[in-house]
Amino acid sequence: MLAQLDTNVTTATAFSCTHVGDESASGAVAAVFTSHTDNEGVKADARIWVAKGSGLVLRVEEDRDTGGGDKAHVSIRYDYTNVQAPAGVK
Repeated sequence: MLAQLDTNVTTATAFSCTHVGDESASGAVAAVFTSHTDNEGVKADARIWVAKGSGLVLRVEEDRDTGGGDKAHVSIRYDYTNVQAPAGVK
């Protein structure tokens, strides 16, 4: 996934990411970013919430337009409750 993301960023004809303020998300103070990407006919606009204390992504809202009338909205919320390292891992 990381390799694909790297390719997408380097081949994009337009890419921007801007800090637009702070908001509460999942009970935490989060830095909010907006991004816009144009890549191979796909346009995507996203809003990303990143916890200021931990740096973990809390939420992502993205609208994609793949052309030809194909559009999608993706909404992802991350919950890190009860996430633990496997036994024996420090």
